[in-house]
Amino acid sequence: MSVSEERTVQPAPTTAIPPSGIADPAPLGLAAFALTTFLLSARNAGWMGHTTGDAWLPFALAYGGLVQLLAAMWEFRNRNVVGATGFGTFGAFWIGLGFYILLVVNPAIAAAKPLTLLATVTTINHDLAWILLGFGIFTLYATILITQTNMALFITFLLLFIPLISCASASSTQARHSLSLPQQRSRSAATSA
Repeated sequence: MSVSEERTVQPAPTTAIPPSGIADPAPLGLAAFALTTFLLSARNAGWMGHTTGDAWLPFALAYGGLVQLLAAMWEFRNRNVVGATGFGTFGAFWIGLGFYILLVVNPAIAAAKPLTLLATVTTINHDLAWILLGFGIFTLYATILITQTNMALFITFLLLFIPLISCASASSTQARHSLSLPQQRSRSAATSA
């Protein structure tokens, strides 16, 4: 016995997602990253005086770090997972880098004796290379996933990946070069004697 009856499928009512009332936080997050990067680059280029060389640190913690974390939370509220992940990660990067300089690098350099200064700087460069490599790997992973979104975002992350890996390589090279200096000095002293 079979029953045949005509059925019509009624579409389920959809509810529109209410607007969040929050403006697009991406310009704020990008500005925070760009300005903080500019200040760190100015310090690395020697444009800041020796006495104000760490002037970028408060901006790294507040603008590059906290403001990007806020932008990330607003991106989550706007249901933009890519923006939230990017701003959240790099906001944490700036906060972490700021605290690393304040709590590790500055005390280590201040406490170093002339004989141990080279080893201290070598260790710092080695650590910094690993930090930058880690964020470079994250950026590469994000760049690959972002190929599915839009070209502007892909180019932004690609252009972010290149300097992260370059800086990681430079820090690693500086650490290796610093380690080879004492050996070169001892060899030159032995050959001149």
